[in-house]
Amino acid sequence: MRILNMRTYLGSNNILKMKKISILFTFLVVALQSCQKIMEETAPSIIESDTCSEEIITIKATLDNPTKTVLDNDMATVLWKPSETIMVFSDGASAVFTSTNDSNTDTAEFEGSISVGEDIFGVYPSTGASFSDGHINTSLSGAQVAQSGSFSDRLLITAGRSKDLNLRFYNVCSGLRFTLEQEGIRAVTLKSLDETPMAGDISIVFGDDGKPVISNISNPKTEITVFAPDYGEFEPGKWYYIVTLPGTFDAGIAFYFFDGYRQGSRVIDGRSFTFKRSIFKQTQNLDHSVDLIECSPAPDEIWYVNRDCEAANIFFNGITMQSNTYENGIGVFKASSNFTTIRGGLSSRLLHVVFPEGATEIGELYNDNGAIQTAVVPQSVTRLGSYAFQHFDGNIIFKGNAPSFDIISDDEGDDYYACFGYNAKLLIKPEYYRSFLFGMPNDYMDNVQLLHPIPHNEILYKTNDDSILELSSFAGGAIKCFGANILSNSVEDGWGRIIFDNDIHSIGSNAFTGSTNLEGVFLPDSITEIKTSAFNTCSSLSTVYLPKDLEIIGGAVFESCSSLQRIVIPQNAAFVDDNYSPRYEINSFNLCQNLQYYYYKGKWTNVIIQSNILISVAPTTSFLNVTCNKVGAGAAANNSVNTLWISSSCTAIGKNAFLNCNNLTTVTIPAECTIIGDYAFSSCLGLQSIRIQRTTPPSGGAYMFYNTHNCPIYVPSSSVDAYKSAMFWSDYADRIQAMP
Repeated sequence: MRILNMRTYLGSNNILKMKKISILFTFLVVALQSCQKIMEETAPSIIESDTCSEEIITIKATLDNPTKTVLDNDMATVLWKPSETIMVFSDGASAVFTSTNDSNTDTAEFEGSISVGEDIFGVYPSTGASFSDGHINTSLSGAQVAQSGSFSDRLLITAGRSKDLNLRFYNVCSGLRFTLEQEGIRAVTLKSLDETPMAGDISIVFGDDGKPVISNISNPKTEITVFAPDYGEFEPGKWYYIVTLPGTFDAGIAFYFFDGYRQGSRVIDGRSFTFKRSIFKQTQNLDHSVDLIECSPAPDEIWYVNRDCEAANIFFNGITMQSNTYENGIGVFKASSNFTTIRGGLSSRLLHVVFPEGATEIGELYNDNGAIQTAVVPQSVTRLGSYAFQHFDGNIIFKGNAPSFDIISDDEGDDYYACFGYNAKLLIKPEYYRSFLFGMPNDYMDNVQLLHPIPHNEILYKTNDDSILELSSFAGGAIKCFGANILSNSVEDGWGRIIFDNDIHSIGSNAFTGSTNLEGVFLPDSITEIKTSAFNTCSSLSTVYLPKDLEIIGGAVFESCSSLQRIVIPQNAAFVDDNYSPRYEINSFNLCQNLQYYYYKGKWTNVIIQSNILISVAPTTSFLNVTCNKVGAGAAANNSVNTLWISSSCTAIGKNAFLNCNNLTTVTIPAECTIIGDYAFSSCLGLQSIRIQRTTPPSGGAYMFYNTHNCPIYVPSSSVDAYKSAMFWSDYADRIQAMP
């Protein structure tokens, strides 16, 4: 029993008299069923019983979780927390009363002021409650936010009535207590398969036994969605609650599970379910055997999840809405035509949005408070416009290759990207990681992560022939290389997976040395060290995903990885030699003749000359005297070089070598140069002249001088016709002139 002290005003005419009245408040707690009945052999059981009854319990509770909630292991104790509030009605008046206890307790004193009439009514929670014609009016929301191991504050409705100033509170609701087994689930929806309401605005009256009865339900909702705490992710194995109105659902019930971009369901039809007042069913592993499938809106639909669990107020430029519905925990905005370019305003109440395949461009999306946690970009999108996701600091999932990104110029003429919020996570699948290495703006490279992190006891890999990686290549055995034994090594859908018997924390020296068919490798975040020559002579290795917490990279780790072009180095990683002394990072990339860039400490580093090949050029270089045998692919791309002189020792200029060098004005190419690669000087907007000394046209590449503002191309006078008719040179025939 709870003793409640109320400071009460009794009035007659203009005379007010204060009287302290002791009112007994007893909170009738939730009773859980104690007998089990297996619902399906392959599905989790739901415990239920027809013999359970309500009882008044005053169990002393612990203070581990300071909230009015179920606390002990059998879930039988409900407590008042400090400063709890209830709404009290009497004599046509209402007032909020506040508990005065300074710790969790089953007995609390509440203080407040009200005129006391013949009856006193009380209800929890106090928010939104009213009283009329002998009815307490309140609401149970169809959108709930869970709290681990307990009911959320101001969710479980309880009510009481007294004629003798002794108030006994009874539970009004029912519901389900559950755990999940899958990671990443963000929302669980419980749905009635008939029209029986599960939530809504309710009116409460009291029977002859003093217990509350729901007399009317308005604005009924046939489904309830409970979101994970703080709209994050449910933690597997922990108990959570869905609070429902009591009722019998003759057609059955269904559950829907959503993780931000995938949805799964578990439908239990063909049997009746009864949720009794004050009794909570319970089930463990509610999502057992549920497959989560990627959401796939039709080309004329956009799917979303709204924190209010109702149709959201959204619009899209140039699009006429055909319908906007909310069902099974998902909102569906259906347009009158297919989406191609998506621009518009997204409600600040949205949590997740999935765009349809078929859309090719996403422009600016207005969402002022950045509340959206997940946006899914379809594989068909090839362009993100200015400010597309500028307010988003949640997860942006890309289902395909990197799109192109619009560049914005500020008032001072500097270019920058504003496609995402600074804290956005750009989540991708392993098969698309390489495209983001080449297509992602530098400003956001640190934001790129795998959609599903590699488990700490696994390594994901790909070979160039889709074969299983030969385990005998691990120098010294698995224990020496990884500190764990290998449980399995298999390939499925072209991807190999090595599973160990323990988490792995390092890659040993020469671990993958000589694995010439290894094309890609993705390491788990548990790895903190990669030792000397770990990937030496992996000549096919072109894609490497390094863990974000990597601390140590040994010498010659990627030596002779001739297919490696770009790699991202975690910003806290240190390059060391065999004695763990610091060393220059490029020594880890010796003989990587095709390496263009490596991303380290927030920038792309590209100053590399190896084996007499110009691999890259410092971003601040203005005058370049090339004295090497070859200009490698992308060597000076996006550079500030303005004068380029290439010595007679150079025989080839690689693909993209000077792409976008807008300050470059003059180029002289020696007679010894026999190859000019694709896009070698493409988009060098400042070029004024190109001088080529070779009499026989070098082997030209596609778009080698594309977008160079028609600057003249000077060649030996005896070779003008040969150049004008040669493959790829003929594209510039009107610009080719005899050398003055």
